[in-house]
Amino acid sequence: MQSILFLKVLDIVIARGRDEDYLAHHPYPEDILLVIEISDKTIDYDQTTKLSLYAEAGIYHYWIVNLPARQLEHHSQPYQNAQSKFSYLSKQIFLSN
Repeated sequence: MQSILFLKVLDIVIARGRDEDYLAHHPYPEDILLVIEISDKTIDYDQTTKLSLYAEAGIYHYWIVNLPARQLEHHSQPYQNAQSKFSYLSKQIFLSN
């Protein structure tokens, strides 16, 4: 089973269980409840490459804190389209006040 840390740098991960559960290995995709990326200069990469990789790994909830736009993007329900590309069915945007 492949670890989600194929990307090496994740900003925030919320996973099932306790810290002790991951002393021998990183969380597997099915253990991860939420990935949060804090994006400033990496926004394009986070909205394309990372989004596709997380969807392919089966990460159900992916948030992007989009600092330049001052908004939170919530992506959920990963899927694979007819062209075999991975993305999310649902995208919600929450704006700052």
